[in-house]
Amino acid sequence: NSNTIIYNGDYGIYVEYSGAGTFTGDLGGGALGATGSNTLYGNAVLDLYNVTGTEIKAENNWWNDNDPSDQVGGATPGDTVDYTPWLTTAP
Repeated sequence: NSNTIIYNGDYGIYVEYSGAGTFTGDLGGGALGATGSNTLYGNAVLDLYNVTGTEIKAENNWWNDNDPSDQVGGATPGDTVDYTPWLTTAP
């Protein structure tokens, strides 16, 4: 927690999983107990890209944006990112 991922020339975080079993992604508010408080913004493509086939939790992070929906994405409808609630000021 409390990582800063800004101004990369591509994706800030690119998460991909294609192995057997299940995948749990937790950058805040998820089953693994991460608290968030990360700073993610200004990355060239997206700040967080999910290609796992399952939702990634990314709550309580600062995206430097009033609506971070345009800063996250995935390859298929199952590749969602739960970023709500988000921080309104830097941690």
